[in-house]
Amino acid sequence: MLKIAALTILFLVCGLCGAFVMRQMQVRVRELEAARYLLGGIKAQLQYSRAPLLPMLRGLAEGGNAPAFLTECVERMERGEAFPPAWRGALEAAALPKVDRLALAGMAETLGATDAAGQMEAISLYEKNLDTLIADARHTRDTRGKSAVMLGVLAGITVAVLFI
Repeated sequence: MLKIAALTILFLVCGLCGAFVMRQMQVRVRELEAARYLLGGIKAQLQYSRAPLLPMLRGLAEGGNAPAFLTECVERMERGEAFPPAWRGALEAAALPKVDRLALAGMAETLGATDAAGQMEAISLYEKNLDTLIADARHTRDTRGKSAVMLGVLAGITVAVLFI
């Protein structure tokens, strides 16, 4: 009886490992989509209100659809840190792969560095880059995510059969 319970737990752990990998892929897609939404919000704010950077980012962070790292960036700025190091520091703490963090890191040098038209042009380039990353992340999630779950389940079954 104890052996069956241990094998069942082992099977479940293997299956949950696959589900965890799938979850990480879903989080990446959600964070990239939120970052894309953020860039659209910044662009709209620059175009219509031209609000200062901190109030603009604070408003976008409180909007509910913002990426998790934006809240960290706003908190750093409220403590007196300048925007570029606050942005880069928040990105370093973000739960994103390095390639995604690097794609967003350049925004630290763009926002507030040029006139509104130059910033909107730069944001448009970042939006195109994010669109490519989002499409890649979705494709990876849809193909490799399902495979990860199935591999976890199969590994659990294999281990259970070997120990029976």
